[in-house]
Amino acid sequence: MTKKPSIFIIGTMKGGTTALYDHLCEHPLITGGAAKEIHYFTLHKDKGVGWYNQQFANVPQNHLTIDASPTYFDMAESKAIPTDIKAYVADPKIFLIIRDPIARAVSHFYHLKKVVKIGVLQDVGLNDFFGRDFAQLLVRGPEIDRHLLSVIKFSDYHHRYMNYLTVFSKKAVQVFSNMELLNKPKETMLRACEFIGVEPHISKKFGAFKHSNGSNVDELSDENFEKLRKLFYPNFKKFCAVAGLDFEPLRREVKPPISAIHSPPARTPTKSVDPDVHLGHEGWMFLTGGSNNVLDYYTERDKFSSNLKGEWWTLLHRRRKRLKEIGCQYLHILAPEKLSVYPEFFNGKLPCFDERPGASLKRHELSDGEADFVIDPTAYFQKLKREHPLYWKTDTHWTFWGAFGAYQLICSCLSLPFKQNLHTHKFSNGPVLFDLGGKLDPPLKEPAQFWKISDQVERTYRNCLVEYQETEKVFGEINLHRGTHVIYKNRLDDALKKKVVIFGDSFSEYRPHLLTGILANTFSELHFIWSSSIDFDYIESVKPDIVISEIAERFITRGPVPDDKLKIEDYSIKRLREYKQSILRI
Repeated sequence: MTKKPSIFIIGTMKGGTTALYDHLCEHPLITGGAAKEIHYFTLHKDKGVGWYNQQFANVPQNHLTIDASPTYFDMAESKAIPTDIKAYVADPKIFLIIRDPIARAVSHFYHLKKVVKIGVLQDVGLNDFFGRDFAQLLVRGPEIDRHLLSVIKFSDYHHRYMNYLTVFSKKAVQVFSNMELLNKPKETMLRACEFIGVEPHISKKFGAFKHSNGSNVDELSDENFEKLRKLFYPNFKKFCAVAGLDFEPLRREVKPPISAIHSPPARTPTKSVDPDVHLGHEGWMFLTGGSNNVLDYYTERDKFSSNLKGEWWTLLHRRRKRLKEIGCQYLHILAPEKLSVYPEFFNGKLPCFDERPGASLKRHELSDGEADFVIDPTAYFQKLKREHPLYWKTDTHWTFWGAFGAYQLICSCLSLPFKQNLHTHKFSNGPVLFDLGGKLDPPLKEPAQFWKISDQVERTYRNCLVEYQETEKVFGEINLHRGTHVIYKNRLDDALKKKVVIFGDSFSEYRPHLLTGILANTFSELHFIWSSSIDFDYIESVKPDIVISEIAERFITRGPVPDDKLKIEDYSIKRLREYKQSILRI
């Protein structure tokens, strides 16, 4: 006997239907059909109900099954579609997941342009598209206006939702916002299980599924943003009131434009004076040599030895076990090498790219055991880089956006909400001579902008190394980095009431413009220690909820692995004493 779908995710397009579907299918008693989107009631009714039933032929009889077709909502201009669904199954469980209508519309435009590859949109920019005359859309006009009309219609939720409520009771339609699922996946899915009538189920994968692509709302001109706000928000507010959602309109966010954050250098570098630096395409520079012989790990097979990978995993599992005994949750995150994220700008071949250190380390452990507490952001960064510049062209380090992407993954792995509006904070800006740019003759500065932490987050402690650097103004002195130690306290009302300790390097930083600052802006208390080793005595004394270790991908190729015998106070005093002695010798 063929199993009929009893759960329907009806929309909306670019609202989060795929993420909701993936979350629901994690339940042991819920199985998808032949495809996520079948669109029978809108696009394939001519194939007959027998064809539709056959799409669920492989679903076990004791399982519930889902049809997740966004057209069921987006095309519901009358009550015909909900009526057909009710005629097919009398008492379905219907989910509607929605998104801010402006964000959804912008995402829809990019979907048509980049995924569907609509020809007339290939040379049309975002503001050109939404800058067209809306008053002319109902008049049969050029093809571009027909696409604009569909984008606008799909963001008008209220009347289609009311069409469903004329057929189904309000209790039969569960409405979520994509922000609920994104920021509180466990709580949202517990509500979903209760709505369906199945036992609650929590998966480790919750929060890790792909959500709708970023919408680049901030790229809208002020005029177009205001135009869409006036068009969408009156009905969106009514929809939220009926659906029981909080009406939370987007605020006009003032942030540095991508071009300002990642402008090309003032001139295109033509010659490197350092053999360890590679000049790639379009002004991109890469560290390829140095003490870590970076390029070798992309060109020579088995360069990262199995023994060293095994030693790393022994260390990481030992840490996790000990921290669990103390009562701390543990995560380890790699900061990807720039070459791992932007290989397309390397001027040459990388025959062993898939053997790069991060991928090789993760693959080594996946063959033996569980690795869900170790984060390699590379795959996520490959997608994120399409929207934001993740690394500086003339440096080895990530930008704010790279740090923010790492932060998103950390929160997802911890099943905690992350703050999406951090990029609206103030930025300081100016030309900067980064490390790689300084190796050119003449040196090359890059226009740069650095994120600023909230004034409600206060640094309450600095150790002797930080104090010396700030007093003597020797911020670029590399011999004073390792061993730095700071503590931040967060007075923001929405701070997560957790204490976090992060052991990291220059991708985290004791200064608050990178990962350390972003975490400090999120958690009530944040401790940063610049070290690849963990000080367990310090952990025992401060009793954090979460411990994070962060290390640059190229550093994991160094042997031996950290011994975790760090005593941070003694170490920092020793480092400062050695530095002062070196100055006296000079």
